[in-house]
Amino acid sequence: MGGDDFREAASDLREFTERMRRNVDNALKREMRALSVVARNYLQQPDGGGPQVWRGALLASIGPTSSPTVPEVIDTSGSYTTHAVEADAPYAGYVEYGTGRKQAGSPRPQANYKSPSVPPLGAIKEWVETKPVVPRSGYGDDPDAATDQLAADIASSIERMGTEAHPFMRPAFHQQSEQITLAHHNAVRTALRRSFRG
Repeated sequence: MGGDDFREAASDLREFTERMRRNVDNALKREMRALSVVARNYLQQPDGGGPQVWRGALLASIGPTSSPTVPEVIDTSGSYTTHAVEADAPYAGYVEYGTGRKQAGSPRPQANYKSPSVPPLGAIKEWVETKPVVPRSGYGDDPDAATDQLAADIASSIERMGTEAHPFMRPAFHQQSEQITLAHHNAVRTALRRSFRG
C-alpha cells in the first residue's frame, strides 16, 4: 500500500465519520420527536389524565432536547450530540413517580418525593371548579362551601397519603426503545454503505 492509498483510506474514514455523525444525529432527532409524542399520549390516557394535564403545563413541557457532549475517549474530532426527551415542568417527577406513601419507583436509588406538607389549596380548588369535580353528598347545599371543603379534603389526603404515580416517560421509552436502537443502527449502516461502496 502506497502513500496515496493511505491518504485515500484516511479520507474515506473521515468521510464515514462525518456521514455517520450526521446520519445518527438526524435519526435520533426524529426518534426523540416521536418519543415526545408517545410520552404526551401516555400522559393524556384516562388513568394518567388527572390534574397533571388540567392546565397543560406538563404536557407542553415534554419535548426533545439536544446538547453537545465531548467524549473523553476522543480528543481531536469534535463533539457528539446527546439527544433526550425531557419534561421540565417542576412537578414532572411527582407525576411520573408519585409522592409519599404512593410513590412508585424513583429516578435515582433512594430518591424520595415527599408529600407536600402544604399542598396548593388554591390550585386544588381551581382544579375542582374547572375539571369539574362534583362533590358527593355530605358537603352541604352551598356549592362554594362544598367546593372549598372538597379542595381541603383533597389537600389533606395528599399531605397524608401522597399522590399516585402516573408514569408517562418510562412507558414511552420502553415502547420506543427498539425503534430508537433500530434507527441508530440503520443510520450507521447507511453511512458505511455510502462511504465504502467500492
